[in-house]
Amino acid sequence: MTHADFTFYHDVYQGELKEEAFDRLALRAQAVIRRLTRSRACEAPLPACLAECAVADELARGERRAVTRESVGKYTVSYASSDTDTGGRLYEAAALYLEPTGLLYAGF
Repeated sequence: MTHADFTFYHDVYQGELKEEAFDRLALRAQAVIRRLTRSRACEAPLPACLAECAVADELARGERRAVTRESVGKYTVSYASSDTDTGGRLYEAAALYLEPTGLLYAGF
């Protein structure tokens, strides 16, 4: 499978993540794409790379959860839950690029 690297992410996809963040999330994004396509992503390398970038962006969004409460004395912070349909958000991000390829089809 062809994987998106930071140069592709920045120059072609025109993503806004920093290189360190993209490199950290890219492996997880690749795993999501492999799972969704049942390891057939090499059949459409450009859409798969674009989907990988979109999933990396969505993973980064999930990490930037909203602060709901913060204290200063004995520092405490509370974040909004990020469990709201994570799988659905990742699927939608990938489907934008993979749906036209037929790679999301699970039948025989």
